[in-house]
Amino acid sequence: MKATLAGVASRLQTVFLSLPEQAAAEAELIRRQRKFTPYALAAGLVLAWLQHPNATYPQLLAFLTCAGVSVCPSALCQRFTPALADFFLRLLTQAVALALQPRPAELPLLSRFSAVLVHDSTTLHLPAALANIWPGCGGDGGAAALKVSACLELLGNGLKLSLEPGKQADPDSPLLGPTPPAGALVINDLGYFNLSRLAAWAAAGVFWITRASAKVNVTVGGRYLPLWRYLQQQGQAGCARLEEWLPVGEWDLSCRVIAVRCPPEVEARRRQKLYEKANKRGEPPGEAALAMCGWTVFLTNVPQEKLSWREVWVAYRLRWQVELLFKRWKSLGGLGQSRGEKEQRLVVEVYAKLLGALLRQWLLMSTGQGWRLGCSLHKMEAVIQDWALALARALGCFSELVRLLADLAEVLRNTPGVDRRANKPAAFQTLEDPNNDGFG
Repeated sequence: MKATLAGVASRLQTVFLSLPEQAAAEAELIRRQRKFTPYALAAGLVLAWLQHPNATYPQLLAFLTCAGVSVCPSALCQRFTPALADFFLRLLTQAVALALQPRPAELPLLSRFSAVLVHDSTTLHLPAALANIWPGCGGDGGAAALKVSACLELLGNGLKLSLEPGKQADPDSPLLGPTPPAGALVINDLGYFNLSRLAAWAAAGVFWITRASAKVNVTVGGRYLPLWRYLQQQGQAGCARLEEWLPVGEWDLSCRVIAVRCPPEVEARRRQKLYEKANKRGEPPGEAALAMCGWTVFLTNVPQEKLSWREVWVAYRLRWQVELLFKRWKSLGGLGQSRGEKEQRLVVEVYAKLLGALLRQWLLMSTGQGWRLGCSLHKMEAVIQDWALALARALGCFSELVRLLADLAEVLRNTPGVDRRANKPAAFQTLEDPNNDGFG
């Protein structure tokens, strides 16, 4: 379904009016119909935490009243049960499947591709009693943890989510399973590095940009040698920037290798961080990792005529947008925070706040306020939070909900954007002028 006002209004009514009945039945949430209804629990709690991430019981009860349920705080407290957690997990899973098709924006550089996809994940620590549902890594990672993997489509601000056990490795995320559409650009960090997957994507007409692993090998002049060793040789020969197509790895994957020598202060900072991580493991850093600290290295299959080496750097920096997405979920949406101490309330809050995050993304898509030049998603999401109560009141009437979304769209269009910066250009500035990329 297209991300139009009517499309999102329909999605909202599906999530809050239709799906809760099915989710409640499957979770055996309401065995006897009393005051609470699936709709009231879903709409009341999700929208309450959307507007008040650190909501008190009176604030939660106010939204429940808006949804047609008037109860005392103790009655609500008793509702935070495993069944309610199961209900919200089912509802979230079904809502995630209701993907909206982004409306691509006209953005310099990015519009050369059919889509621009960025993957990343964030991990939320949970009470140890939930380890049977969401097992963590143990040790410092905790016995129980929930990993939220996201695929952000930058052209239209589309979003796909996957809930995974905290112990699951990033490259195993289900979001990486489907092959992206031909002509799309995928931008991932080292945590998702997998040469066989990159080869499959290239064969399907998908473009990609990734940082290079310190362990990757290249073939140069018929010789098979580690990339870090080749870069070391180039540095000793006085080379400050390298750009050439080389066969990479055992698959001889044809990659455009772009390597730029780092300033001494950048190399020193990278080495310091590397030593700190190595000390925690109780072993010295490897020669390969130390050598790579002196270079910023990208592997890509995007030809020079489509992206210059500076434009590759600018495009890769946009990967930070998914990090900012997680930051907004936590700072604005209160994800991972709770006033409660009950284990089940904590996990209910996580699921409900993720639903709220998905809702905010839909609203940004429907109002045409995707990731456009100069916009401030932080400011716009803050505006959306202020409209949560109005959304709760309009949910029951489709025409009223569409009118409300139209009014919200107008407010968002007039929301102040990101200020231009002279010293550290914002992402939209580097898209306008790739030479103003801060790379030197």
